Amino acid sequence: MDFTISDNTEKKRFEATIKKQLVVVDYKTEGDIIYLNRVKVPSQLEGQGIGSSMVERVLQEIEAKGMKFVPVCPFVKYYIDKNPKWNKLLG
Repeated sequence: MDFTISDNTEKKRFEATIKKQLVVVDYKTEGDIIYLNRVKVPSQLEGQGIGSSMVERVLQEIEAKGMKFVPVCPFVKYYIDKNPKWNKLLG
């Protein structure tokens, strides 16, 4: 699935518009650590792998910024369990 994420620093969330729906990953930062608090996927988009794709792109962005992350959201924790390559960024 092809989409672009943006970091809405004012609202403290990563955002993407997918099939005219807003998908977000809420976060908070402390220094160079970002806490991924919640993934919100509209019900119309559930079950299509969009949450996983969104988390993957967010982690790529975190890596590009040279930051570490803490998976607060259960979905992000599940994603990391299934994709241990991202353990290198755990803060």
